[in-house]
Amino acid sequence: YNPRPNEVILAKYKEEGDPEINWYRAICIKAMRSSSYVLFIDYGNCDELPHSDIKSMPSGFMDSPAALKRCSIYGLSDSLSND
Repeated sequence: YNPRPNEVILAKYKEEGDPEINWYRAICIKAMRSSSYVLFIDYGNCDELPHSDIKSMPSGFMDSPAALKRCSIYGLSDSLSND
């Protein structure tokens, strides 16, 4: 499935150490020729996935709002260095 940017979709995700591959709610951030960059809306992580790992969202799957809330902390540096 080739999603459009900002489209809510289902995307495959495999957690490290877990043999299962599951489908999670996501939003398409950027659609490319054979893959899309997606944001998993209930967890906050992003990944680039082939279109074979993406499905259109069934209507009943958006009854619950996304668990992800975008926020920032005033004065917190973006740098992760130990300087």
